[in-house]
Amino acid sequence: GEDVHVLKQDRNMSEEWHYQRYWAQAVLFKDKKSWYPNKLFIRSHGRALEVGKCLTDQERERLALDLREILNRPINA
Repeated sequence: GEDVHVLKQDRNMSEEWHYQRYWAQAVLFKDKKSWYPNKLFIRSHGRALEVGKCLTDQERERLALDLREILNRPINA
């Protein structure tokens, strides 16, 4: 579709974010010091949401590649 939806749920609450897919970016920040974990964000229009906090660095890197592939597909595909 044209939108990216991110849903965060735990036992007590639920939060949801929406981004227009055309403008959304998956951005992976690797810290210069190797002992800090990478951080993955979905970013658009000055807003950024960290995703994949519970993943390992390797899983986060894979998710970043998958998200970029999805976000870069033509919308009508």
